[in-house]
Amino acid sequence: MSTVSSLVAQFEFSTALRFFRKGMEMSERDRMILALKEAVQPYLRLVKFSGAFPHYRRIGNDRIDLVTFQFDKNGGGFIMETAQCSVDGIITAWGAHIAPSKARAWDVHPDKRTRIQAKAGAGTDAWFRFDANPTSIVAQDALNHLKAAFGRQEPPN
Repeated sequence: MSTVSSLVAQFEFSTALRFFRKGMEMSERDRMILALKEAVQPYLRLVKFSGAFPHYRRIGNDRIDLVTFQFDKNGGGFIMETAQCSVDGIITAWGAHIAPSKARAWDVHPDKRTRIQAKAGAGTDAWFRFDANPTSIVAQDALNHLKAAFGRQEPPN
């Protein structure tokens, strides 16, 4: 077992234990987050992203690559958004500066973000749906879509 897998397993166990001790059952969203951390986060670390769920960044010499996970407010689904920003961070439309270490994909103007979702279409039906599918399968599908999106993108210098 790799170090990353071992750490994920320890995290999952400690998280599940915390819920058990409180007499709480994990929600579907919590289970989905754990599945994403197990399937997607190791890949993001491998390709040099830092940050913590749901916001990740990869700082290069010429740009910062950003990934953010966004959940359906009504539950049961999520999408990933990717974006890029300057190594100096982001200046919002209202003039606020967001430092490079705090930049998130959703801080970038929507026209400059790429949405990664399970299938083509508008609305949450096209999102990755974990209310109708096992979380492990949905997490693997999300990983495959993310890899495909990054495969079309040059890494930062």
